[in-house]
Amino acid sequence: MERLQIVSNAYFKEVIPLLIPGLTTDTLYSSSSSLLGDCKFNIDLNSNAFIDSLPKKYKPINTRVIQFTSLKVLFSILNEKSIRMYNLKNMNDPQEFNYLFDKLDDNEDVRFTKEYYRDSIYLSSFCSSDILKSSSALNLWRLYGSEGYGVAIEFNIPEDIKHKRDFTFCKVAYDDIDLSKFRSANEAFEKKYKVEVDYSELFKIPACMHKNPAYSVEQEERLVYYGKRHIPTDLVKDDYQYNQDVNKFNEVLTYFKLPLYNVSDYSLPKITISKIQFGFKISENKFAELKEELNAHFWNLSNLDLIEETEIPILEMSPLTNIYR
Repeated sequence: MERLQIVSNAYFKEVIPLLIPGLTTDTLYSSSSSLLGDCKFNIDLNSNAFIDSLPKKYKPINTRVIQFTSLKVLFSILNEKSIRMYNLKNMNDPQEFNYLFDKLDDNEDVRFTKEYYRDSIYLSSFCSSDILKSSSALNLWRLYGSEGYGVAIEFNIPEDIKHKRDFTFCKVAYDDIDLSKFRSANEAFEKKYKVEVDYSELFKIPACMHKNPAYSVEQEERLVYYGKRHIPTDLVKDDYQYNQDVNKFNEVLTYFKLPLYNVSDYSLPKITISKIQFGFKISENKFAELKEELNAHFWNLSNLDLIEETEIPILEMSPLTNIYR
């Protein structure tokens, strides 16, 4: 145990800062490490590793985030009373998680980690609510909001998300990562302490916070859940939180149902809908019809004590309505 503590402390001091500059040594207490025999060193950060020390480029702008989507998806969210967090097989960039891993040595540890987390990490993608007031809004409406016929749903991510085990709420960094200094430091560490480092687990969190710069138009902020691989026999249970779907490549994928307005499971964050903005191509008559339906829906939830009256979201039209039709 003494050697493990020495090696772990040294790795956080001598190597980790070259991977994620800005992390404090406090993250050591949110890590797990082990020694196999005396020479195989494994290191892992869990999601709480970033409590109060997330480097600035990964910090979300605020707790309010927007998801541009279709009316069909909006009603699916309301009917299920949950957000679907899909595993990595559903990403628009199929190489996304590999973007960081491909810069590492291609060994058995790395290959296994990539494949395992492709099935067991779940994401939900957003952008900051500030986007609605920016010049980027029109582009995102066209890309993800049914070309102006959909909705922009504003969710509130609670402050205590950073203390929820297995969750990370972060801003995506779109930069070209140079891991040469990290790799050099890791190699020097292995020689100095006479260990072989398996750092594949270490990269699971940073790999979720980076994308190819070609996708920077998305300005993505994301909620990440480090869940588990589903057990097929569990998927048929009515109360199971995982379900299956198919992506555009006809691959079977899994999603985790994160409940909205959650008050019963304190291991999960309580996420609420604070605003629904309707696309600029929706007619005034259709908006009035949808607004009436949705107001009735949320007031019914309030009357049943499923949400607080203060949690009934604002329903509004996009300010782009009078500019683009």
